[in-house]
Amino acid sequence: MKINQIFSSINGEVANCHQGSLCTFIRLQNCNLNCKLCDTTYAQNLDGGIEMTVDEVAKEAASFKNTNITITGGEPLLQYNEVIKLSKLLYNSGFNISIETNGTFPMYYYKEINWVADWKGPSSGMREKMNFANYRHLRETDIIKFVIENRIDFEDAMEVIKELENMGIHCKIAFSPSFGYIPPQILIEWMKEEKLLAERGAIFSYQIHKLLKLKEN
Repeated sequence: MKINQIFSSINGEVANCHQGSLCTFIRLQNCNLNCKLCDTTYAQNLDGGIEMTVDEVAKEAASFKNTNITITGGEPLLQYNEVIKLSKLLYNSGFNISIETNGTFPMYYYKEINWVADWKGPSSGMREKMNFANYRHLRETDIIKFVIENRIDFEDAMEVIKELENMGIHCKIAFSPSFGYIPPQILIEWMKEEKLLAERGAIFSYQIHKLLKLKEN
């Protein structure tokens, strides 16, 4: 596996095991997108990181003793087979596994995995890479996250949520303001105005690891 870093921190963003929970992060190297406001550009390229076996990654991640483990990137599903094997190995050892993905690969059901999937809005520059079919298998415990830079992103997100409803996809919905680009209070007011978001129990997520100047997840 191509690994950028393995470290212990808190879940700075929305997660199945709750924002703010102690967590070990396994950051994989390489990404298939180039989002305009990417905050982990150091993990984008294939020529970075180090090679580790699945067993080596599992052993190092387990050494931090956090019950919660998040596999992130880069884009983890570029190393799909290894990531699924790693997730099952860690789950069978008693860990709670979450995978953060950019939404460009299908997310299938595995009892071992909780998905946190981005939907890239217009401001990311990657909106055309999104495909509804990739989200078809998400469960009510999984999360789709929309990073919002402006009103156009928000309106696009609302149309996406309506289409997901039509498809029978009822996972959790989260909104995160693009850090430093939109006041969080404005996004909260937009969310409060939408009946559908109230009915879905939509989540507001702020990047608290950035406020605290911790390692980014």
